[in-house]
Amino acid sequence: MNNKLRFEQGIIYLILFLAFVLSLYQFIYNRSLCLDESYISLNLINKNALELLKPLDNRQIAPILFLQIEKFFSLLIPNSEYGLRLFPLISFWLSTFLFYKILKILFKRSYIIIGVSLFVFNSTLIYYSSEVKQYMIDVLVLNAMYYFLLKSYKDEKNRYYSLGGIGIISVLL
Repeated sequence: MNNKLRFEQGIIYLILFLAFVLSLYQFIYNRSLCLDESYISLNLINKNALELLKPLDNRQIAPILFLQIEKFFSLLIPNSEYGLRLFPLISFWLSTFLFYKILKILFKRSYIIIGVSLFVFNSTLIYYSSEVKQYMIDVLVLNAMYYFLLKSYKDEKNRYYSLGGIGIISVLL
């Protein structure tokens, strides 16, 4: 590997590290919940997992699997907004990794640097990485769909199984 390739790879890893740092900073900052987030949070805190399968209070709507995973994290870190915001944070990290993998399939390294930078330094995505709503999970699902669609497979059946699994999970998320 020559010096230019090592340098470009180092830049990519630095950008990915900055994605981790920026989103973690946003997470630790622990801003106040907005009105919609507080309504979803009240449902997650006041209802058990089975009650979350029924219509939510305060005219809120959210996908079933999203609510169940959020409930799990709210029990994992109880009495804290951090527990409610952990799933979107993890989704941001996974989305960033998948986006990098997608760019790696499609482009050369210099374009990957630009693409990953646009994703990582997008203030809206960083904000959504700490919001108790399903917006960051939507980005994760889309990136997962693109990745499994573009990825090369040894057996074509595996492509269909992967895309079918992602499709089923995406409807629930």
